[in-house]
Amino acid sequence: MTKELLEIKNLKTYFFTDEGTVRAVDGVDLELNKGETLGIVGESGSGKSMMSLSIMGLIPNPPGKIVDGQINFKDKNLCKISKSEYRRIRGNEISMIFQEPMTSLNPVFTIGKQIMEVYKHHQGLSKAEAKEKTIEMLKLVGISMPERRIHEYPNQLSGGMRQRVMIAMALACNPELLIADEPTTALDVTIQAQILKLMDDLKHKLNTSIILITHNLGVVAQTADKIIVMYAGKVMEYSDTKSIFKNPKHPYTEGLLDSIPKIDKPVDRLSAIPGTVPSSNDFPTGCSFYPRCKYAMEICKEKGPDLIKLEDDVQVRCWKYIEEKTFVSKDHHSEKV
Repeated sequence: MTKELLEIKNLKTYFFTDEGTVRAVDGVDLELNKGETLGIVGESGSGKSMMSLSIMGLIPNPPGKIVDGQINFKDKNLCKISKSEYRRIRGNEISMIFQEPMTSLNPVFTIGKQIMEVYKHHQGLSKAEAKEKTIEMLKLVGISMPERRIHEYPNQLSGGMRQRVMIAMALACNPELLIADEPTTALDVTIQAQILKLMDDLKHKLNTSIILITHNLGVVAQTADKIIVMYAGKVMEYSDTKSIFKNPKHPYTEGLLDSIPKIDKPVDRLSAIPGTVPSSNDFPTGCSFYPRCKYAMEICKEKGPDLIKLEDDVQVRCWKYIEEKTFVSKDHHSEKV
């Protein structure tokens, strides 16, 4: 039986700049159960990373601020706790793998010292105990000769090895929630597959829930139980992985899937979504995706649609489905759903 670990309600994270208000995360809802992997996908600028930093309590203030919503972790609203309590939770119960391992690791300290600091700071272990735990963790993430590696610096390791070190550091305290922000960026395909398999294996060994953030739908296809498709700070579609790939509902999801090369359907030119993600402080009136949408209607330019629930718990933010539900209801008692 699954138990809810994380629930986010109407989360809004804004940045207040001289150019205007940037709505980085604009009313997001999600749920994550224990032992599940949730994939969050979308183009750069969709709000994926800001979502993860909001959960971690790492939004720079000023200029950023969570202006509304709740982040309920194990029935505790993280938006209401003190900074000291957040520091206790961060690393112990919620950990994060950041995008670039080379910039996330300190170049002037050995990897052993950096992982040992996690054990000493969060668990109060002695230097000898922390060293022993560090070697065990490096073995767990598949790093050979960990007794030697702990004395090496980040620049002495390959990209894949550095990413494994980041995973070891994030999992050092056996967190209940692991947030992985683009964990396979800049890695070759073979190493990508190894890192994803490693994360999945560790999830089952340690019973850790994972939020996997990526712009690549192919990455979440093999690991995620559920997927959220984000665009311009909002959730456009939210469903289980099988439904997303078998029958995408939102035009944006459809466009992302069409841009993936398919072995059984060779083409001369891949499909692409026209245009780019709009600036966060200059979203169009109405649906933020309508300037790029091939199904855009007049109402899409005037008013943004709500996120509605369809069959099989699929959620989608699109006037196409709201209009269909309205049409059906007018045939029955003339009520708008």
